[in-house]
Amino acid sequence: MLKATDPRDPQCDAVNRTTLHERLASEFQRTQLLHQPLSVIVIHLPQLEMATEQFGPRAHQGLLDALCRTTRHRTRHHDFLGRQGPATFWLVLPSTGQSGAQMVQGRLEEAFHRTVLVDTGRLQAVTGLCQRLAGESWSRFEQRLLATTRRLTES
Repeated sequence: MLKATDPRDPQCDAVNRTTLHERLASEFQRTQLLHQPLSVIVIHLPQLEMATEQFGPRAHQGLLDALCRTTRHRTRHHDFLGRQGPATFWLVLPSTGQSGAQMVQGRLEEAFHRTVLVDTGRLQAVTGLCQRLAGESWSRFEQRLLATTRRLTES
């Protein structure tokens, strides 16, 4: 596959930022038309910001791989993980309401806590939840999602 058209992030098993935004916008429209819920779990990996500097590129890659693997094993086939920023990911949960998203979020947090890497120790991930509200526009939902992401990365 040509790199220019590869939807995956070059460093991990998540979709790249452009693909993430395209798929999320499409999913927003689909769930809006079908009157279905849509949830996004924001995952911030603060360790990733310093991993290369402190432990080298192998530790950085190990953190990315652990995050993607752990997430993939605890989600449905049609959920998708995308890389929003250097250390921030969005897990899009189509047709998932608040209680279902909270269950997934809890499972992920527990799994992250149990994941221990040789170089960096326990996988430290901070999560947040954003859901599409009834009657909400795409731009408003996107603003709220970006605000949730900022809150997590600044804390």
